[in-house]
Amino acid sequence: MTLAVSILLMISNFGFGGFVGEMLAGMMEDIFGWAAYVLPFVLFGSVTFIISNRENPNAYVKVGAVLCLLALVCTFLELVDKKGGLLGELLAGNRGRRRLCGGYYPDDYLSGNHHGKVCAQGCQEP
Repeated sequence: MTLAVSILLMISNFGFGGFVGEMLAGMMEDIFGWAAYVLPFVLFGSVTFIISNRENPNAYVKVGAVLCLLALVCTFLELVDKKGGLLGELLAGNRGRRRLCGGYYPDDYLSGNHHGKVCAQGCQEP
């Protein structure tokens, strides 16, 4: 099951998933930024690692460390190139500070408007 979901996410990321794939890829890119391309591998690897090490409590700690690393990668991408997605924005403290002229309001992520609204007040910083 996890392999199927990982393959679906991978197909979606590279634009071969049709309308549903486009929605999934957009949602993952909004949340994880560029790290969305690594997410299918992390998902599949983590689940198979947990299944193969069910009896070992250290396996859960290692999977938790991988998830923390993914969050840190999102934060790093946000700080370096503004490509860390919503998770990177939240962890880097950049939430609400990116209002561009002709760009988008990042505050609309949580309201369900993933494509944002064009800035109606001109080129102003918040």
